[in-house]
Amino acid sequence: MTLKKIISFYLLTYSLTHLLTASDTGTSAGLLLRISPSAKTSAMAEAVTSLSENLASLDFNPASISNLPDYNFSFSHIEYFENVNFEDMKFSTYIQKIRGNIGLTLKYLYSKDVERDERGIGRDEFLNSDTVVGISYARKIYPLDTGITVKYLSENLAGEKAQAFAADLGLLYSRYNLPFDFGFSARNFGTKISFGGEKDALPSELRLGISRNFDKLLLSVDGVRQREDIFIGNLGIELNAVKNFKLRGGYTTLQNYSFGMGFSAKIISIDYSFTSHEKLTDIHRFTLNCKF
Repeated sequence: MTLKKIISFYLLTYSLTHLLTASDTGTSAGLLLRISPSAKTSAMAEAVTSLSENLASLDFNPASISNLPDYNFSFSHIEYFENVNFEDMKFSTYIQKIRGNIGLTLKYLYSKDVERDERGIGRDEFLNSDTVVGISYARKIYPLDTGITVKYLSENLAGEKAQAFAADLGLLYSRYNLPFDFGFSARNFGTKISFGGEKDALPSELRLGISRNFDKLLLSVDGVRQREDIFIGNLGIELNAVKNFKLRGGYTTLQNYSFGMGFSAKIISIDYSFTSHEKLTDIHRFTLNCKF
């Protein structure tokens, strides 16, 4: 790699680890796989492994779409500093012939940059980008909901390209005899990704979540073990005190806090979240959800 390409690689990695995720690892490639794009999941500090209300939990537990009827669509947009943008689209529907739900995911992170010479004069413009395409399948196997997601990851950093394949597995126990819902998932287990001949493992993790509804209050807790032997605790709450309007908040043991809100009207709902980051800029997210 040239010096410019090396600098671009670490700039984008730095943005991913400090701006786009709630976890500060910096030792894995494919960090796009850890981004929380949905405003709802971010507002609740990603404590959503045991939740299955909409598409928001699909990134953290593929079994979560097993309870979704009809057609569901979501779109999220995040704009960061230095022209770094992130788009996320999800879709799911129930298919009778396979007795389960199919989900589709597309993530795209991109930033434009200019290659400069020793005098700082710009020469060629290039694009840094990460793309993830995923397909999920979930179905009920009483008393559990089960799910699997297969993902393809492509990274383009200053002209250097790499790719990898990964899979998520998830279980969900809900709406039965226990007073709480329980979720488990294993995420981002797959092939290694290589830049410049050096291979690096994907940011795999194990998640365990428990949640309970107290009338108009939802309380959710997640425990996460990341491949770097980092253990994280996430706490999320959702208050539904007013019809069609929800307030959300969350906190992680990484000392990041978040809050947000959601408004629903018939087939459409809009979510917003704010996430704090101590070292760099704070993050605002917006998500549009449709059900038809």
